[in-house]
Amino acid sequence: MAWHRYPLDDSPVFTDSSALRLAFQTLLGPLEKAGALGPVAICHFCDQPTRDVKLIAWGEQMSGPGGSQYACRPCIRRGLRDIWADQ
Repeated sequence: MAWHRYPLDDSPVFTDSSALRLAFQTLLGPLEKAGALGPVAICHFCDQPTRDVKLIAWGEQMSGPGGSQYACRPCIRRGLRDIWADQ
């Protein structure tokens, strides 16, 4: 990971950078290895972030490139039909 724009000394501080890094590392693991482990997606059904997902839907949008929906392995095992009915 890298800064898109480096923070300036005189810019307002919106969050503590060490707290932000800790939050990312809690989710992704060590940041030095996170890129090699692959992307993280949010399961459409249980809202859990995980790398173990399967693309289940993609749709185009008039205002942008479109959106993807993913399902994690436990939700797929539970059965997409049952989960979809719960939504």
